[in-house]
Amino acid sequence: MYSPNASSSTPCKNCPSGYYIKIQGQSSCSKCIPGRVQAVSGEIDCIGCGLHLFTNVSAQINCSKCPNGWFSSRQGSVECQKCSAGQFSKVSGTPCQFCLPGYYTGNLATVKCDKLDKGYFVGAGSTLQIPCDAGKYSSSSRLSRLVSGCLPCPAGHACPRGSHTPKSCLAGTSAGKGSTTCVSCTLGKFIAEGNATQCQQCKIGQYNDARGSTQCVDCPIDTYSKKSGATAREQCEQCPEKTSTNGTTAQTAIESCICAPKYFRSSRRISNASESVVCDVCPEGAVCASSGTITETLETQKGWWRSDVSKEKFYQCHVPSDCIGGLQKMNTSSDALCLQGHSGVLCAVCAVSYVRTNRSNCMYCGTYQNTTTSRDVYSLGGAFMTLVAVVFSIFFVVVLIIITRPIPKKEKQKKKSTSDVKKNKKKTQSCQSCNCYTFHAEIGTGCEN
Repeated sequence: MYSPNASSSTPCKNCPSGYYIKIQGQSSCSKCIPGRVQAVSGEIDCIGCGLHLFTNVSAQINCSKCPNGWFSSRQGSVECQKCSAGQFSKVSGTPCQFCLPGYYTGNLATVKCDKLDKGYFVGAGSTLQIPCDAGKYSSSSRLSRLVSGCLPCPAGHACPRGSHTPKSCLAGTSAGKGSTTCVSCTLGKFIAEGNATQCQQCKIGQYNDARGSTQCVDCPIDTYSKKSGATAREQCEQCPEKTSTNGTTAQTAIESCICAPKYFRSSRRISNASESVVCDVCPEGAVCASSGTITETLETQKGWWRSDVSKEKFYQCHVPSDCIGGLQKMNTSSDALCLQGHSGVLCAVCAVSYVRTNRSNCMYCGTYQNTTTSRDVYSLGGAFMTLVAVVFSIFFVVVLIIITRPIPKKEKQKKKSTSDVKKNKKKTQSCQSCNCYTFHAEIGTGCEN
């Protein structure tokens, strides 16, 4: 208590709120200094402001709360301090708190923390967000763990530093697990689809001379390639002379090079595995119209003949129209090259029921009249053969009588000489009626005894 006039008899009064007096009887009260307050009158002392409270004015009865984002760490504070970076205070008069997981702030005196961006991570109370390392990513916006919280980039994708979503690799590029970028396919490789983990080698018969390709290039016509992963057009080898791939591309072996038209590959060359593809000029009398002709597929020209599909020599027929030519199939007779009714060497032998006159073709015995039906032809032919048989029988009897008749010795000798001449003449006439020819020694004669 105090007395306004210490010498008078005025009664003492209590010091008002915000003031205090330590010694009674004084004539005045003292003001509470900043940082201290007194809410009750008549007190002998002031009370210091509590934590997170302050006053910077004297004679105060109450302390003020520190505003949002501010704090006071000691009693009797005359001012508040800003919350540090990485901390916040959203309620006045409350202590600063660290930013929660997934949040951060680099500002002072903040009332809230910022939300973490994807592709970054933070620790508790972080002042800034840290991007995931290159080759890793984070799709979470609340990642509070350290670097280990960022996930490795999956294969077929790229993750630059700070990635929140892996980027798909485009066609022509690839990436392994944990990659930072998608790498273009190198020469000799390609990839047609995206998200690839690795590029593929060009197949045999193809090449690629550009990086980042989505497909390989076929080796052109009349070339081939024996190895995969070719990096240049020059690695496609040229087919040998006189050969062709017959208009096809992307061939994989020299065997794909076949003889061009007008040439053929001999069977004896094919059997020699060490010999390259060598083509010979088409033999005389043969036809090599298409690519890939070999000995067995040689076609025979009209008017020509060969004894077997394995032979490469052709012979000209004496009667060209006897030989119709064409392609002879495997395991078939050379008669397939003959006109109907013909067979044998050079198609010169008439078949049964066929006859040749002069140098004409063999004719069927019953075809002398074109207007008759086949039944009439066979009937007339049978009658004709019967008549021939009767005449021959009579002739045979007469000859037998003449032969068995006794002959004088001189006449017999003379007749013998005459008989030999006639016999030889008969043989010659018989050969002529057969239209017999003597042919090359390799194929013999066209007549049969």
